[in-house]
Amino acid sequence: MRVKKSLGSTCSISSPLTQILRLLAIFRAIMRRSRFKSYKMNSFLNTLMYLDKVIYWRARFGKFLILARLPSGLYILQPNEPGAFNLLEHIQVCKIYTWPCEIEKNDIVIDCGAHVGIFSLEVARKAQKVIAIEPHPLNYKLLKLNVTLNELNNVITLPVALWEKDHRWLKLYVAETSVSHTIKPNMLGSARYIYVPSMCLDSVLSKCNLDRVDMIKVDVEGAELQVLKGGKEALRLAKYVVIEAHYQRGSTDFNNIIRLLIKFGFKIYLMNNLIYAFKV
Repeated sequence: MRVKKSLGSTCSISSPLTQILRLLAIFRAIMRRSRFKSYKMNSFLNTLMYLDKVIYWRARFGKFLILARLPSGLYILQPNEPGAFNLLEHIQVCKIYTWPCEIEKNDIVIDCGAHVGIFSLEVARKAQKVIAIEPHPLNYKLLKLNVTLNELNNVITLPVALWEKDHRWLKLYVAETSVSHTIKPNMLGSARYIYVPSMCLDSVLSKCNLDRVDMIKVDVEGAELQVLKGGKEALRLAKYVVIEAHYQRGSTDFNNIIRLLIKFGFKIYLMNNLIYAFKV
């Protein structure tokens, strides 16, 4: 794991290309809401949004799934739902998780909250091994399918929820969109839930026989603090941690995450709701 940019407290992922793509996304959203919307214009803007390196295309499987060929050449099958292409843009174009560092061929990456594998598959093209953890059954099936579709043999998938202690089962509250399922009931206010197996992050290290970790990415819809509390050995080993925090900055849980990372020797950089942590 190599840091590829010098960072400061006012670091930014914005670039002229990113700004243009964001403006196009906004214009496309306006077009969708307009009674004068044009199919040809929307198709043109869809293509422009993903002109990062190569041409982007998509194909719909009925009304439920989308197959996308990403700029990196990967194929991703994911639910056809609001925000689906924003997720691809954030991870593939803006590179919100990996912009400060360079994934190297001997790196080991743990993806906590892998969804359908957009991030896991991208880093798997460079890393030695990726552990992709996703508790929701449908998301997990798509994750496994995407690994097979892209013929990646260095991705280990685990169908579990991460928590601060090992439990046999936890309630996973089901959201309207596939990216928002959560262990924390107050995040959704939803009464719908399913039971999923769970374990702590340090148990994942033991299960996968890992004696080192280079990068940990955490996006678990409000359970970030609990995941870190259950991964003290993982934090001791990790060189770089990126967290998409679903807490208000300055809240008790947010501050506890920062304190925990500092305790394990990380230097912290904040950007919007993202926490970037590097070993000093």
